[in-house]
Amino acid sequence: MSEIVISLPESISQKLAEIEAREGITKEQFIHAAIREKLDACLSEAYLNEKASRGNREAFLKVLNSAPDIAPEEYDKL
Repeated sequence: MSEIVISLPESISQKLAEIEAREGITKEQFIHAAIREKLDACLSEAYLNEKASRGNREAFLKVLNSAPDIAPEEYDKL
């Protein structure tokens, strides 16, 4: 496991202490979870951008236009 040292503004440190007391998790656990969430979001964005770059609008429209023009089933209506 890697170790990093960070300096936080006092206001953020105080908020972390409040969460630590209320939620019963350590600051380290909170920061670990926050970093994991941000990494997941960045990796998901990169994945979706890569998938989108391979998309073909004409092929999409061709498939969409081949769908029957019928009313949705009752259970599909909002």
